[in-house]
Amino acid sequence: MSIQGNRNPVRRSLQVLRYLMTAPDQQIGVRALAGTFKTAPSTMHRVLSALVEEELVHHDPETGLYSLDLEMVRLAHLAVERVPAQKIAMRHLRRLADETHETALLGLYDRTRQEVMFTAAVESPQPLRYVNLMRTWLPLHAGATGLAILAFLPEAEREAFFKKRKLNAITDRTIADRRKLTQVLDRIRRNGYACTIGQRTPGAVGIAAPIFGPSGDVIGDIIITLPEQRFERGGERAFAKFVMRCANRVTHELGGVPPAAMEGSDEPETRGPRVLNGRSRPKPRAETISKGI
Repeated sequence: MSIQGNRNPVRRSLQVLRYLMTAPDQQIGVRALAGTFKTAPSTMHRVLSALVEEELVHHDPETGLYSLDLEMVRLAHLAVERVPAQKIAMRHLRRLADETHETALLGLYDRTRQEVMFTAAVESPQPLRYVNLMRTWLPLHAGATGLAILAFLPEAEREAFFKKRKLNAITDRTIADRRKLTQVLDRIRRNGYACTIGQRTPGAVGIAAPIFGPSGDVIGDIIITLPEQRFERGGERAFAKFVMRCANRVTHELGGVPPAAMEGSDEPETRGPRVLNGRSRPKPRAETISKGI
């Protein structure tokens, strides 16, 4: 990482801000930053001084260390709230969490990075639930969140992903074989959703359905996640109906265009929910999750 030779002050400042927002150390000194960016301490000091003047970075005069200022935090939250998908999805996520009694999430896809990130969540009211990594880039090939996006990418973009990315096994259930993964993606396109168990987090079940933008490209997905011990395999379709309906509603409000094969796939279950462990849950149908998903 280097900012030497880069005379664009805006780009230099953004590079430093990005580092301060993602680095494990919440406070750092000029020389350490200069070493990270392979630049002179005097150059780094000028960059930091400009960010301090704009109240985006805080300088502690006693320690000499720099950290993000509250103004940067405020602006980051405002930016997230202004993302159309984020604003539109929240009330639908609340409804989905209420319908399923499980954690509902919004994942947004970055086409340049070829990764997905959780940007909004409504937590399950149940005491046993997973804590999801928010605003952290996640791979496409492991877990329902990524697979629901990867399956609906244009064929050329999907091929580019396979050429560029190594299919690392994150858990013993991650599908790291391209041939097997291609078969799974075909099934996801037919079903309209992805369902996985333990592919990225051991013991976690994920069910995800894609969201589409006005151009017809997949831009993210809607997900529910729950512990495996609370998941009944026969209930996959019932959960998926709620997730697909939520995703289709968000797509519609965004002015998105889903594939023709998915239109009308958001009809809710005609049979009511049943009670499981004292809570209302979707009524399962006789269906079993395929091994490895």
